[in-house]
Amino acid sequence: MQNSSRKMGFPISDVPHGEHITLVYKEGDKVLDFVSSFLRSGFKNNDLCLWLTPGIKDSEDQDAFFEEKTIFVKQNSGSSNFDLVFVSPTLLSNVEDLCNAILEFIEKKQKYASNCGFDGLRINIDLMADEGQMLNFLKQCRKSIISATSGMNLTTLFTCPLDSFSSSDVFDLMDDREKCTIMKKNGIWVNLMDLISSKYRKELRISSELMVREKELHSVYCNSPVVAFQRNSENGFPVEFVSENISQFGYSAEDLMCNRVLYEDLIHPWDIDDYFMSFSECIKNGDAKFTKEYRILDHKCNPRWVNETSLIETNNSGQPTRFQGIIVDITERKLAEGSLNGSMVNA
Repeated sequence: MQNSSRKMGFPISDVPHGEHITLVYKEGDKVLDFVSSFLRSGFKNNDLCLWLTPGIKDSEDQDAFFEEKTIFVKQNSGSSNFDLVFVSPTLLSNVEDLCNAILEFIEKKQKYASNCGFDGLRINIDLMADEGQMLNFLKQCRKSIISATSGMNLTTLFTCPLDSFSSSDVFDLMDDREKCTIMKKNGIWVNLMDLISSKYRKELRISSELMVREKELHSVYCNSPVVAFQRNSENGFPVEFVSENISQFGYSAEDLMCNRVLYEDLIHPWDIDDYFMSFSECIKNGDAKFTKEYRILDHKCNPRWVNETSLIETNNSGQPTRFQGIIVDITERKLAEGSLNGSMVNA
């Protein structure tokens, strides 16, 4: 296999001892081609090659499986230089137990490799976890195995399915500068860090953290008048993120985040001039927080009162670039205040 990661700077078949790689794959990616190239390089370098996986069931015809997948078992000093290990599904429910089992296995294989004249170990570890648990599994496995095997001639490849990661998990992997994480783009395996510039990665990181917090508070948002959002300062205040309970006003989160509806379109035409004047005054004063009560129009053009509280992010010139905050539906309070004032006038 000739495809290479730009971060690594060499083909996967030439990965040296001491390297630890993570492969994140999508359905349809030719992962076995990648893994076979990784392991075949170990055969060439006189490594004892290991494959730990929960994804292959016990088979009476394992040789046919490996022949089909172009992974060939050779002989070295009278012993096989390849070992397939089936991970018990019970270990996949506890990352600590899984790591301990893998480390115990590596220790035994290291002794075996030394006794049989191998120059090192090369291991592929297939990780499987429930959605939302994969990043924790991966981080703990990498930390445990790398720290415990620093004195060994060990090369590891962790393979993980993309659909087990959330979008914020992927951004987390992009920010992990100490690890080499590879994903396929346009038919080529590249490092995740190369897929996006550091500046844009930082901006996405802000959005992903907000999405994580919104997810944690999902049950609160869905049953409350509080809508979380993130907007940029371009014309019309395009929405980068908004919580799903924007639906209480008859809009979908997708409508706003795809810019089919701009935030400016929501503001009542009688209040929009006052809104921009108040916002401009806030920027002029150098305030970091903007608070305002105003009306928006729901999807049926009915007016609804909201209270907005936003944190303002600015560039080096002091110009606003992004607003992150909440709007709260205060229509009932406003109607109650109006009724009260009407009663006082008539008294």
